Amino acid sequence: MLLLLAAAMLTAPGCSCRTETPQERAARLAQEAEELAKKKAEQEQEQKGIALSLPTPMPGRRDAPSMLFKPGHWSSVAQGAKSNAEDFEGLLSQSFVDEQNDPLPTAGAPFALSFSRDIVLPKGAPKQVESVVWPPIEAGQLRMRTTLRDRKSGALVDDAPLTVQTLLDHQYHFLVLAKEASRYGFLDSLYSVNATLPDSVDFGALAPMTAPSTLDADRNYRVVAPRVDDAEFGILAPDNPLAWTSIACVVWDEVDPEALRPTQRDALVDWLHWGGVMLVNGPDSLDLLRGSFLDEFLPAESAGAREIVAADLAPLASRYGVARRSGELKVSRPWSGVRLTKRPAGAWAPGLDGLVAERRVGRGRMVVTAMQLAEPDLINWRDGVDNFYNAVLLRRPPRLFKPNRFNPSLAVVYWDGPEPLKLDPALNSRVRVFARDAAAVDGDLAASFVDEDAQVAGGFRFNAPPTTSRGVQSLAGLKTAVPPKRRGGVAAWRSDTPVANAAREALRKAAGVTVPGAGFVAAWLAAYLVLLVPMNWLFFKALGRVELAWIAAPIIALLGALVVVRQAQLDIGFVRARTEIAVIETQPEHPRAWVTRYNAFYTSLSAAYELEFDNPTAVATPFWRGPQDDRARLSGLAPVSYERLERSRLKGMTISSASTDFVMSEEVRDLGPLLRVGKSYNGVDQLENHSELRFENLVIVERRDGSRGSKGKAAKPRLDGVWIGELPPGEATPIALRPTMAGDAAPFAAQRQQARADRGADAKTLDLEPLFALALDAREFEPGERRVIASVAGPLDGLTVSPDSSQAGGAALVVMHLRYGPTPPPVNDKNAPIDVTQTNDGG
Repeated sequence: MLLLLAAAMLTAPGCSCRTETPQERAARLAQEAEELAKKKAEQEQEQKGIALSLPTPMPGRRDAPSMLFKPGHWSSVAQGAKSNAEDFEGLLSQSFVDEQNDPLPTAGAPFALSFSRDIVLPKGAPKQVESVVWPPIEAGQLRMRTTLRDRKSGALVDDAPLTVQTLLDHQYHFLVLAKEASRYGFLDSLYSVNATLPDSVDFGALAPMTAPSTLDADRNYRVVAPRVDDAEFGILAPDNPLAWTSIACVVWDEVDPEALRPTQRDALVDWLHWGGVMLVNGPDSLDLLRGSFLDEFLPAESAGAREIVAADLAPLASRYGVARRSGELKVSRPWSGVRLTKRPAGAWAPGLDGLVAERRVGRGRMVVTAMQLAEPDLINWRDGVDNFYNAVLLRRPPRLFKPNRFNPSLAVVYWDGPEPLKLDPALNSRVRVFARDAAAVDGDLAASFVDEDAQVAGGFRFNAPPTTSRGVQSLAGLKTAVPPKRRGGVAAWRSDTPVANAAREALRKAAGVTVPGAGFVAAWLAAYLVLLVPMNWLFFKALGRVELAWIAAPIIALLGALVVVRQAQLDIGFVRARTEIAVIETQPEHPRAWVTRYNAFYTSLSAAYELEFDNPTAVATPFWRGPQDDRARLSGLAPVSYERLERSRLKGMTISSASTDFVMSEEVRDLGPLLRVGKSYNGVDQLENHSELRFENLVIVERRDGSRGSKGKAAKPRLDGVWIGELPPGEATPIALRPTMAGDAAPFAAQRQQARADRGADAKTLDLEPLFALALDAREFEPGERRVIASVAGPLDGLTVSPDSSQAGGAALVVMHLRYGPTPPPVNDKNAPIDVTQTNDGG
């Protein structure tokens, strides 16, 4: 009995038979204080009429909100809301401000853009509200302001602006969708995710004191793992494909595909086709994905479970173990795995038959592994795990590791190439959009490095450091990282990309008014004379008062002049005119198109425009006029609102008298079947028009590489192609590609010029030749890539503009990617981190 009583006393809750240490007491008190503060905050929120939680940019976690955005990329934001007093209907708005809470310009234009959406809250019922925002590309500190306005009373709830944390230009999201997300904590230890950069470089210019809230420059990716089991609000991933451009890679592990909403599934598939990389953990995922929205894109399917033993992993260890000490891959016990059956569209990763399968999906890649991506033995494979993830799974360029002077346990990372030190967003993300990324120059997108004293008037000058005999640049002296000329990285929304600049100049030349021709003048003069003389005389003769015809003559003349002037005003667009250039981009075997519009609006009288899109995922902002636009300095920023309601709208776009302003918009929409390569009845390849569009200036081109010059060097990339010209709806034409003889001009420039002349084009007709030149630049093609390039006359449907314009014209450039070449093979790192680091075990 005494023993039982003693045991009960020792195990009773709250009983402690030893003294609490000071550290334990401090930790307990801190935890109690944190819980008390949290409870107090919840009580304060409950007392408010409207309680708003912290906004969470997606991808993210509700239980660990982080105000982290990638500037220049559209982002979805989730925010919890609850009405404690009564049913509430209002408008939730967000905007970005500077440190003084002043609004920031939008995409270089003198407009302050806010992002709004309707919000309806039944009393006492918590609700998650999702909106779409665009963080401006700004060197200073960003803050996001949230306001809530009651539609009935007009009362305004204004939350204090929140400091925004930002990704740098070369950094992207690494999204983990996993049932057990904690298994993927090792990703942050991979040098491909979190590279250690040389300590001889000052990265302060990339994250100056005015904007300290950025990720460390060493990071290539921000690993984020949203909850996949949130039954109330679901997975915090964007449902708008335009908000996926900041995501470079997705890991999928044991997640029910039905956990994603239909709009999220569509967005993920769109992202995949435009360059996303998706890694599927085969053993726990293939059975769940069978028959799902991702099934058709998988390179392999499951043929049942299997055990993976050391002999199965020998090819992995021998081919991708790059450490100079050994290539050993220790297998402490058989790995759980899956037997992969490769599909016809799939391929085995080089040297890894049965272990890793992959396939191209549009521009992107889908990768499936037979073993667990988070297998402990694989993670502990110091000889090659970094190389396996970098070269095979992510397919990034090879690296060279060097010792870290101040931390022997870490390695310094260099690229194994002509530029060993390079922070290039193009190496971290494969997502590309033609309208955003065409003709992107490496020097414009990547941060450069200069000697600290290499400064000239107006900025920095790049001085290449000396090169050693091994081809690696010496970084003995202190260097400074200089931000890229074009901020935001690849796939960023900007107003000054080469495509945007070409569209702006074409619109500038074509936008405005059209003077009536001689036919207009002759027709109205004839009508006026008929009314003034014979009709006037006959009318009063029938009344028996011919003398009154003389009195009516000046009245008829005055009314006729007013009618002619009014009609002339309408005919020349004196009141309003709208001109549109669109870019339609499609990917192989994908029914949806990425549509970018550039609209120019001319008005003779000041007017506030509203643009409404049929597609609820469409986004729009004012469009930069150009370097000469100094309106912000003269009159400040004009407020404009982007609203995402049942449809998307851009409201309050005020254009002053006798001037032209621009709007840029994007959407991913289903245009149905457009063009397809098929076979004629006698087996000849032919291009078939399955759409209702009439294509003009149509060409098919393909990049052919591999030819050698006289000295054995690889020749410049060239295009083979064929000119088709017009292809009406429902028709087909045979195709046979031949080498193009373009000279200094874009391929088939002479044919387009002749077609333009045949249509009677004049100076006011939209000229898309600069856009054709960008789309037909062989350097913009991947080896083996085939495209259809064409134009379509007239503005696209799906956009309603008010007030209406008396003149509306436009044209669209069509860029159809018909196919891509095979995925380039992986290239191994020169060594492994273990070769240059010191570990606790004496390694």
